[in-house]
Amino acid sequence: MDRQYLDKKIKHITDADLLASLRLDLPGLKGVKSAVQKKDYLAASAAWRDALRARMKRTAPEEEGDPDRASVLREADLVVARDIKCWGGVRIQYDGEIDFSRNLGGSSNYGFHYFGWIHPLASAYRLTRDEKYARAFVEIFMQWYRQRDLVKGDIPAHDVIWYELGCGARAHAFTNLYFATLDSEAAQLPEFHLSMLKTLLGHARWVYAYETAYAAGNWQIYANSGLLRIGLSYPEFRDATRWVKRGLKWILAHTRRDVYPDGCHKERAPHYHLGVAGSFFNVYESLKGAKGVSVQRKQLGDTVNRMLSWTMSMMTPSGHSPTVGDSEYDIPQDTFLRHGLVLKNPELVWASKASAQEIRKVSKELGIPKPVKPRAPARPSYHRKESGFAIVRSGWKEDDLYFALNYGPYGGGHSHAEALAFQMWAGGKPLAVDCGRGISYDDPLHRTWYVTPYAHNMVVVDGASPSVKGRKGRLLFWKTTKDTDFLGLTHTGYAEQGVGHRRCVLLNRPHRYAVVLDCLDAKSGGHHYEWVLNSPLIDFRMGQGRADSPSLSVVASSPEEIEGVQFSKVKMALPIKGRSTWGQEREDGMNLRFVKQGGPLDFHVLLMPLSRREEVQFTVTRPDPGSRHRLRVNVTTSGFRHAYSVDCSKGEVRKA
Repeated sequence: MDRQYLDKKIKHITDADLLASLRLDLPGLKGVKSAVQKKDYLAASAAWRDALRARMKRTAPEEEGDPDRASVLREADLVVARDIKCWGGVRIQYDGEIDFSRNLGGSSNYGFHYFGWIHPLASAYRLTRDEKYARAFVEIFMQWYRQRDLVKGDIPAHDVIWYELGCGARAHAFTNLYFATLDSEAAQLPEFHLSMLKTLLGHARWVYAYETAYAAGNWQIYANSGLLRIGLSYPEFRDATRWVKRGLKWILAHTRRDVYPDGCHKERAPHYHLGVAGSFFNVYESLKGAKGVSVQRKQLGDTVNRMLSWTMSMMTPSGHSPTVGDSEYDIPQDTFLRHGLVLKNPELVWASKASAQEIRKVSKELGIPKPVKPRAPARPSYHRKESGFAIVRSGWKEDDLYFALNYGPYGGGHSHAEALAFQMWAGGKPLAVDCGRGISYDDPLHRTWYVTPYAHNMVVVDGASPSVKGRKGRLLFWKTTKDTDFLGLTHTGYAEQGVGHRRCVLLNRPHRYAVVLDCLDAKSGGHHYEWVLNSPLIDFRMGQGRADSPSLSVVASSPEEIEGVQFSKVKMALPIKGRSTWGQEREDGMNLRFVKQGGPLDFHVLLMPLSRREEVQFTVTRPDPGSRHRLRVNVTTSGFRHAYSVDCSKGEVRKA
């Protein structure tokens, strides 16, 4: 981007340039035009403010819904007091003026300038009409406007202010607060309007000039969602139509190129997946009533439907979207309800777990005359072939078995070093989990722990991460009987180490246990293999080739072949019902490793959920000494004895 254009047309827009960017022939701008002709820019700003207020009164006000009033006001009062919640749950108390030039370090510095923390002021003002919330917004914005040229970051390639995520986020934050407080006494200051509208014009110009080619990932989506928001919210700008056209072009390109047919965003991180779906939905809603875009709007709606249906299929028994890659345990129920009602998707409305009264209430808020009747999904288990996930459930109740296998491809920078990793819930408890991500990207454990293979339930070879290309696995088979699911998968992520890996899983749905059968092929010896399990349970007793707790027994067959059992406390994100892990301190959990050395060998491990501590026996034998993949599996507890004959090459399973 030309430096002079960046300086004169984006960073430091003059009053004359701002007002010259308007279509002064539009209805309602007569007073603005008259003031501009006199070069009275403060009067022109005041007239523009009045025109915006008049236009807003002619349109339906933005619905606030029924937020938790006490929570909204509590968070807004903290912002008024300049007690600011930053990324990673960190709070900073500023004395008077906020020091926006203070470098908070790494990604936290960028996230602070997204202004997500300022949104409670809009909700609080709408709820109370208390001037202190509007006054706080005006003061904070003007402080930022005066200091923005002083802001420096740690990443030379990305200016803190002028880059995709910042421009996209602030376009929404500033427009939301600006419109929410436009009728307040605090917001009548002409200088405030000039500064705000210069900022929004600069943001739109930057995105339009920068976003000239398709770029995969979520950044371009957020940037162009902001560009669309400015173009649609301020049609009096001469370039508004071009902004809307350009923004819609790239948004639609991402619906076609960045979302798998099964609905998963190609970064394969449920947290960012939900953010992208939300951006698509916001554009879908903003185009309501617009002429000539019905086909494009339907494309957006269909994409959001697929994306949220994917999220529903992945949902954990606690109601969270799962942690895969750089993801939090997010709570999508409100999204399921509101988007499901608008998009007329009965399964999403069902997944929201909303009562009939709440469904009617939200339908009324959204202007939907006939509420959508919720309908449970036709099946509990899903194969998401394109994105590479297999999810087995015994049902949709909180205490049912949930077992998710991740065999998909590398999704970019938000992927972790994992291959054929699984997660397991039973009895309403998470038993085997993905550890999540750092409390922020500046968390020192993020790169040293959370993204490593050891933070995932998998087999690690020679302490290495599976290769980017080879970690994309294949589902070899999935056989289902009355009581069991039998899955076989493979990947080539350790081909560089000369090791192949096949993982088969036998799941008993009524008794909610899993038998994990790993076959490691190697042409030579000398390899170090670790079978890794992460669990929020920390009250284990360790034995030879086993770990037992009152809630879970982890038992390896042929325990004499296990050369070492390693047990250590680690940090992980844990799902607490009704709470996201965003900004929450990470919890203590257990990392268990069964260790073997050598060439080709097997791990056979049982995960048995328990309601009390009891003896569990597990053996795996080879009835045919000439076949490594034909096995007899025996599982015994005080309550039952099960025996199976399985073939891990053909995918055959039967009771023995």
